[in-house]
Formats: sequence, C-alpha cells, structure tokens
Amino acid sequence: MKSSVVRKSLVVVQFSISVFLIISTLIVLYQLDFMRNKSLGFEKEQILVVRAQSRQSLQNPEVVRDLKNHSGIIDVALSRTVPGRSSNIQPFFLEGRDPSEATRMAFVRVDWDFIKTYGLEIVHGRDFSREFVSDTGGCYIINEAAARQIGMGADLINKNLTFVDVETKRIVGVIKDFHFKSLKQSIGPLVLRLNPRRNGPFVSIRFNTENTSDVLAYVTDKWKEIEPNSNMDFFFLDEDFDSNYRSEDKLADILEVFAFITIIIACLGLYGLASFTAEQKIREIGIRKVLGSTSSAIIRSFSFDFIKLVILANIISWPMAYYFMSRFWLTNFAYRADLSTVIFLFAGFCSVAVSLITIIYHSVKAANLNPVESLRYE
Repeated sequence: MKSSVVRKSLVVVQFSISVFLIISTLIVLYQLDFMRNKSLGFEKEQILVVRAQSRQSLQNPEVVRDLKNHSGIIDVALSRTVPGRSSNIQPFFLEGRDPSEATRMAFVRVDWDFIKTYGLEIVHGRDFSREFVSDTGGCYIINEAAARQIGMGADLINKNLTFVDVETKRIVGVIKDFHFKSLKQSIGPLVLRLNPRRNGPFVSIRFNTENTSDVLAYVTDKWKEIEPNSNMDFFFLDEDFDSNYRSEDKLADILEVFAFITIIIACLGLYGLASFTAEQKIREIGIRKVLGSTSSAIIRSFSFDFIKLVILANIISWPMAYYFMSRFWLTNFAYRADLSTVIFLFAGFCSVAVSLITIIYHSVKAANLNPVESLRYE
C-alpha cells in the first residue's frame, strides 16, 4: 500500500512539473506574440536603416535624400537614433518656470522628414516644415507623455521649452504617444528636436516591399558614393526592434526543451505504473469479465485511475504557474498580454491526451485478456 502511494505521488509530481513548464512556455510564447503584433504607434515594417560610419559623411543631407530618386523608396529621414535603440535623457522645463521643475525626457535630434517617414500622428500643432523660416533654426515636437508631464496639452503650442543650460526652442507640435522603446518599458516623455544641418548617424529609408532586393542593391551602390572607404552597415528596423526580445526567445527555447524532457520522464513513470497496476489487477479483470463487464468498461475504469492522477497534477500546477509567471516574469514588461484560460486548458488537454496515449496499450491488453488465463494467473 505504501509503495503504491509513493509511485502515484511520483507520477503526480512528474506531471505537475511537466504541466507547469508547458504553461510557462505557452505564456512566454503568448507574450512574445503579443509584443510583436501590438500596435507600436509607428511604422516599423518596410524601413531599412543605414548607419553612417562617420557623421562627416552626412554633412550634406541632400546627398542622402537623393536616395529617394528610386521609385521603390518612399521617404528618407536622418536622426541620432531610431526606435528600439537607446536615446539621451535630458532635463527640460517650460520657459518662465523654475528650473528645479525640470522634467527628464528622452531627447532625439531628427530632420524634416522623420515624423512622416515613421508615420507618427500629430495631435496638436504641426509637423516640422521648410515653409516656416523659423524652423530652420531648430524647434521641438514633443509626445503626449511629455505634455502630460509638463501639465499642458494644446496650449503648449508655440511655448518655449528650455533644454537646461543649453538652448531654448519653440514647441510647434505634439505627437501621439508611440513606443520608442520596447514594450518592457512604459512610454516616457520624448522631445524631437529639428536639427536640419547636424544629423545622423542613422538614415531611415521607407521602401516598397515589392522591390526589397532591388532597393537594397540601389542603396548599396549609392552608399558607396557617400562612404567609399567602408562597407554599408544596415539593418531592417522590424528585425532590430524585435531583437530587444532576444532573451525571451532564448527562454522560450529552453522551456520547450525542458517541457519535452519532463513530459517524456512523466510518461515513462506513468507507463511503469500502468504496467505494475495491470499485473496486479489481472485476476480482478478476469473476474469482472466473467461477471459480464465489457472490454470498453474495463478500459475506462483502468484509464480513469490514472487520469485522476494527471488531473490532480493540473490542479496543483495551474495556480503555481499563474502565480510564478504573473508575479515574477511578466512584471518585466510594462505592457503584457492578459493570461487567457485557454493557455491553462490547452496545457491540461495536452497532459491528459499524452497520459491516455501512454496507458492505452496496457488498458487494451489487460481488457482483452482471456478470462480463463486471467483467473489462472498467480
């Protein structure tokens, strides 16, 4: 009796670990899918980014904008950094306010076409424009998070914002919040500073996906004219942005391997327990058949004894997986997917299905034994 309890306990523990790992793996994959498909508030597809080896190469921005001469290239913009990459954090305060009230904001120098190239939405004011002579000396566009930090909305337009101890420029527009960083971080205040003369090293090129190879070949040839002594350093923005989740990808791969291994171990334990139980119940099965039990009824009874163990394992592992993943792993993300019950039901279904497949052989073999042979068994 004691040895039977130990065997069953081991099966429950093994399947509890397996189900825990299955749920954890599914949650990681679900979160990764959520992050890759969530609207970021800007266009990250169809953008090729080239990084100049030297800012001297971009002293004449018009040379770079000549890239638009290709029919497959839609827009070109220069900037000090791009979404998904690090940016400077600097203190800003509205002119007339106490500098001690300065708010630290992400600060990115961009050119005329940055907002258009990335498909950002203006909610107040306007975009940078060559039609306004005053813009050539530099001006600011901030995001909604920055406007909230300052404590004003549309009234911020044409107000002066001071970059502490460096410069004061006019705010000409407010853009809708977008995810300049990965979804691990919440959207923070952002200042885009028009800097038409000193820019780079990043050149963002929006292109038509139907001509990707043609566009890449064209840009490569043109870049040789811009930087003849170095190879073109480039990446596609969507791939580069998603590289922020590389550690999560590795975690998902590791969990998949461990989940597979633990399922195999649990099934071996269940297989051994089923073999042992079948041997112990041969005479009982023979008596049941003599008394009129059908093979299907015996199979259901035999299988249900083991399914109860797997269900118990699910009851143990579900709350553990939910607590661990929601309290420790998902807290790494400012934006996260809701934990759907489908994940837990799917893990439960998989564990029951695998356990049924494991014990079906012994169930059928035991149920189809000749009753005479069963009753003779010692």
